[in-house]
Amino acid sequence: MPAHNQFQQHMLANPEITDPGNGATIEIDRSPLYIPLTIAASTAETNTLPAPVASGHRLTIMAVSVGGSGSRTITCASALDSSASTYMQFDAVDELAFLESVGVGSDTYEWRVVNSSGVVID
Repeated sequence: MPAHNQFQQHMLANPEITDPGNGATIEIDRSPLYIPLTIAASTAETNTLPAPVASGHRLTIMAVSVGGSGSRTITCASALDSSASTYMQFDAVDELAFLESVGVGSDTYEWRVVNSSGVVID
């Protein structure tokens, strides 16, 4: 990518990635990042979200399809709030969580839930 338009190219990049699927680690390869979850019927799916490596990364996760009594629990390698919650559970369409990475010490970063709707955070 030519140096003269890196910012413009970044802004034009599609922030959406495909649902990583059950049991996968969510790879953070850009910011902002949007992940639409498709949750299968009658299953208890899981994902892992690694700790961020820098401040300012933004991540939106939204359940766009949930079959029957399906759910997806995402376990985070860092705290999500001041109560040290480490997981989010999605079990209904339109539930969403908006996260941003923050520095919490020397070379230590954590995700923080900036806003959520319907997601169980614990």
